[in-house]
Amino acid sequence: MENQTRYDLNAAIEDWRQELAAQANLTVAVRRELETHLLDAITGFQQRGLNDEESFWLARRRSCSSQWATESG
Repeated sequence: MENQTRYDLNAAIEDWRQELAAQANLTVAVRRELETHLLDAITGFQQRGLNDEESFWLARRRSCSSQWATESG
């Protein structure tokens, strides 16, 4: 029998916030916008039946794409 540790979505989001905060080139407004997109995407993936870990992983990839577009635009 496997002993699986429950994925802590809140901790993952907090770690992600800390990573963004460490990027001096991102304003508070940009970080808020990225977080809004992240949380919306997580919710959307969860509604499609993905678990917390899968939802966070995919949402984070999406937010990274948005971040690069924001920085280069």
